[in-house]
Amino acid sequence: MKTIFARKAFLPVFIMLLITSACRNGNVQTADDAAVTLQEMSNTESRASVLPADRMLEMTAELEFETHDPKADRKKIFAALHICGGYAENDETKNAPPQMRTNLVLRIPSDSFEIFLKDITEGIEKFDRREVHVEDVTDVYADLDSRLHAKKEMENRYLQLLEQAKTVPDMLEIEKQIGILRADIEAMEGRIQNIQKDVHWATVDITYYQVTEKRSLFGERFNRGLQSGWNNLLRFLIGLSYGWPFIVIGVLFFFFMRRRIRFKQNKLTGIK
Repeated sequence: MKTIFARKAFLPVFIMLLITSACRNGNVQTADDAAVTLQEMSNTESRASVLPADRMLEMTAELEFETHDPKADRKKIFAALHICGGYAENDETKNAPPQMRTNLVLRIPSDSFEIFLKDITEGIEKFDRREVHVEDVTDVYADLDSRLHAKKEMENRYLQLLEQAKTVPDMLEIEKQIGILRADIEAMEGRIQNIQKDVHWATVDITYYQVTEKRSLFGERFNRGLQSGWNNLLRFLIGLSYGWPFIVIGVLFFFFMRRRIRFKQNKLTGIK
């Protein structure tokens, strides 16, 4: 037990000594946190030219309106989509009287966002909903980029330590840390890719509908009354199906009593 405890206590000291020996040639501090901090400061200046000069903006728009000619509006939307070089991410049409609704989720190059909106909304007099959002994600992107490079530097140092490790417990501990770092790196890379996609491709969510059937208030109430009456009749018949033995017994008892009463009446008449 003392041997195992001594090995576990010696393991952090061994890792620190390996980091110190690996970083002497680069004049880097021996403490991990200080090394990461200095690395982030130096990387910020070196990557200043890599980050975009303009602000990174995610643009989205949501439109909803009634149309009297859905085919013409659809043709106009997809013509504008083709001109600006965008694509449809979702295209769904539902026919649910009294409306037929179509939902389109379109991705548009950001530099054509305003022109596309102007082209497709021309001639539309009234919108049920018209919302345009612009979100600045420059700081979020820069923070993720800086943290990603710091994580990769730390991963490289652990890989160097892994080559210098002499015992199996040391290798297992270092590989565990490398696995944690790799998971964080992949998650950050995925977020950065999503931001880059959303910045380059604006999102336009369009819903247009056509009223296919207009009913009067009386017609709607009358229709609901018929449906309600039919449903109540079905419930009554279903209820009878559960109690049919009692109904049969009741009918038989009724005819038995009727026949008995008639028999007594005929007997009394014969006596008289």
